[in-house]
Amino acid sequence: MIQEKRLTEKFVSLVSVDAPSYQERAIADIICTQLRELGLQVSEDVAGAAIGGNCGNVYATWPGSETSLEPLLFCAHFDTVEPGLGKKAVVHADGRITSSGDTVLGADDLSGITAIMEAICSIKETGLPHR
Repeated sequence: MIQEKRLTEKFVSLVSVDAPSYQERAIADIICTQLRELGLQVSEDVAGAAIGGNCGNVYATWPGSETSLEPLLFCAHFDTVEPGLGKKAVVHADGRITSSGDTVLGADDLSGITAIMEAICSIKETGLPHR
């Protein structure tokens, strides 16, 4: 079961991490740590070095509980466009989440990352069969 409060809290937390293009190391380290804590196997390639960045592509695999199921691939990106330094999420009473107004929110990448992380948490908590 997706936990909306946890989902929102994680999103707001990730928004506060600066991750402009080519400088995604901080957000990658946080996500890699969280994925490992959830039991996933994490690796990173050297693509970042090839393009002048400080972070490669991160790959996480999760051994399935049900090998007869089709495998799934979830994909998101770490970087945000400018102005993206010092981002702050504002959670409004009606549930909308916006930036504080002086930066972008980074919602395209961080909503994808947050959704993937929440799905993994939910599957683990419910014991849902997965590949």
